[in-house]
Amino acid sequence: MNIEELNKWIETDEGKAWADGLKAPLIAKRDELLQKVKDLNEEHRTAAQQVNDLTETLARERGDMRDTLIDREVSEFVDRHVVPGLRQGAKALFTGLDIEVKADGKQRIPIVSKESLKGLPIEGDLPEGLPLRDYLETWGKTEEAKAYIAAPYNTGGGAHGGFNPPNKTEVDTFTEEVLKHMG
Repeated sequence: MNIEELNKWIETDEGKAWADGLKAPLIAKRDELLQKVKDLNEEHRTAAQQVNDLTETLARERGDMRDTLIDREVSEFVDRHVVPGLRQGAKALFTGLDIEVKADGKQRIPIVSKESLKGLPIEGDLPEGLPLRDYLETWGKTEEAKAYIAAPYNTGGGAHGGFNPPNKTEVDTFTEEVLKHMG
């Protein structure tokens, strides 16, 4: 049988049945593979969405950790060194710093960028970054910081002990004495 005869024969009912019989397993396999591709695409979409969700969660967690580390360092410094009435203002000074948290083993250390170091009294070339704690201690020595930093506790030349504020009885007694003399 030549090709022309085969083409004519395939157009007959018998030929169509024979060709369909040969195509049926191939069509079934094609449909099976297409379904697997659809299933895998759906699994891929689901997995990709989970990765995106986890990436967003991780980014939020890292941001929260960064904010917590920075807030802890700044609050610790401000609570130790800044005059109580100026603490909020001092904290506000540090909000614009470019700070990146770097890992050092299990430790996470907030590092102030080189750009934010300008204006600090650092001798020589500016380092690429400075731990926030070191930055704050260095800032505490600047002219700008003097308006915020509490004076060191001083007992005076040769004096023993510190300033002891008067108790209520002493204040009341003093007030009575002043009123008698004014009176």
